Amino acid sequence: MKQHLDIDNSRIQKMLDIKLRVFNKEITPADARKLVNETFDRVTAEEFAYGEQHLFNAGLTDEIMAEGMDDILDVFKDVLVVDNLNLPKGHPIQTYADEAAELELLLLKMEQKLKSKFIKNEWLDLYTQLSEINTHFSRKQHQLFSALERKGFDRPSKIMWTFDDRVRDAIKDAFVLLQSD
Repeated sequence: MKQHLDIDNSRIQKMLDIKLRVFNKEITPADARKLVNETFDRVTAEEFAYGEQHLFNAGLTDEIMAEGMDDILDVFKDVLVVDNLNLPKGHPIQTYADEAAELELLLLKMEQKLKSKFIKNEWLDLYTQLSEINTHFSRKQHQLFSALERKGFDRPSKIMWTFDDRVRDAIKDAFVLLQSD
């Protein structure tokens, strides 16, 4: 996997040490965030994902990783950067990014709708639109994740797949509750 990335092992080790301390509850996420901000100006998505791959070797199961990933993302949120890849329209990665941006707009619209009078049909329409996320997740899981796994990146995709499934289930459950009043 490393042959596909330009990775500084000392940076990865520092990140791993902080992540492990958070997962092992040796340090609070807030203290870890301060430490990360003092240690790193920026962490690339590639470095972050490469580090996730090594957490399995440190004894962290997929379940532990999935349960604690929100804390880890919060710890690194000030320094984690995603470089603009300048991909052409229609490129699969660009399509995933465009879909994610559209989903964010829909979620913002839903958040604004919370401030107004509840009208069930409007919410049913929003949830119908939101349910289209299933197509996004399915394509991402079967296209992107399988391609990553062929290159040796199995941990990040397993964790992302777990998150996708949780989001999908939460949307489905909320939609069922809405439909049943």
